[in-house]
Amino acid sequence: MQMVVTIKDTTKSTLKEKAKERHTRPGRMIDEWVERELVSNLFTEPIPDFGDVIPIGEWRDSVKYGGFVSSDGCGNFAKDGKMTDSSGDNVCDLEEIERMKNKGATHIVWFNN
Repeated sequence: MQMVVTIKDTTKSTLKEKAKERHTRPGRMIDEWVERELVSNLFTEPIPDFGDVIPIGEWRDSVKYGGFVSSDGCGNFAKDGKMTDSSGDNVCDLEEIERMKNKGATHIVWFNN
């Protein structure tokens, strides 16, 4: 399952155009800059007072051994006190957990049903 993330007013193509206007960089450097900008826009929403904030390593182990499944509730990836704005985060998929960890996610904000 692939996660779809909506980034407010920012697309890869517009970021590439912005980078080309502002900088004279080789294509690879522009691609790396675009990726950093997209990642920085992943975690935009404040974490609410409700929900459980769980370290991503602890979360991954719990999912791996069946402690949490998607029918129990829903969650968002989080970093630095902000979380993703997508209600479609697949926080119970081990591959997705690893992918988002590599993009900087440090926690999961979990909302029980």
